Amino acid sequence: MKLNTGDKLDVFEKDGMICLCPVVVYPKSYVDDLQNEVNSIKADIKEGKKPVFSNLDSMFAALES
Repeated sequence: MKLNTGDKLDVFEKDGMICLCPVVVYPKSYVDDLQNEVNSIKADIKEGKKPVFSNLDSMFAALES
């Protein structure tokens, strides 16, 4: 299972089995920075500074041009 001492696990029961799933723990500063970046991008979209695409084809077409 490639587990090491100190690894974080989510332990739960499903269909009568006990399941162990690795959990990634990120530092709060990393999560805060990521949230700030997402908020900034959302603000740019709202202000029309970033394009919004209705589907992947239109996004790739814009990237290719």
